[in-house]
Amino acid sequence: MERDAATKSKIKRLLMESIVLMEAAEKKDLAEALKYITDHAPELLQVSMIGRVLIVVTSNYPFIQIDLDRKEVRIWEDWRERLLTKARENIKTLSRGLISTLLSTNWEKETKERIRKALEALDREEEQLEALKSLTTIFNV
Repeated sequence: MERDAATKSKIKRLLMESIVLMEAAEKKDLAEALKYITDHAPELLQVSMIGRVLIVVTSNYPFIQIDLDRKEVRIWEDWRERLLTKARENIKTLSRGLISTLLSTNWEKETKERIRKALEALDREEEQLEALKSLTTIFNV
C-alpha cells in the first residue's frame, strides 16, 4: 500500500514536471521559458555557484552561465532541446511507474484502458504532451 502511494506520488511529480518542461519549450525565448518554469514548477530550476560563475540548470542541463569576474553571460542556444531531453527522461521513468501501478493497483477497467492508451501515446513524441495531460485527470494532478 505504501509502495503504491509512493509510486503514485512519483507519477504525479513526473507528470507535472514533464508537462511544465514541454510547455516551457514552446515559449518564444529562454526568458519566457524560465519565467514559465518559475511560475509553475520552480523546484525544477537550480542555481549553483562554481567559483565565481553562476549557473542556472534543470537537472544536469545548464541554460545560463554568468561569469561574475569577466561579466560574461553564456546562454545555451539549444535550450529547447535541453528542456525536451529532460522531459523525455521523465517520461521514460514515468512510463515504468505507470506500468508498475497498472499491474499492482486495482483500477476500474475504463481507467486501465485510459492509462494503456496514454502509455502507447507516450511512445510517440508528437502525442506526448496530450498523453501527459490525459493522465492528470486520473492521478489528480
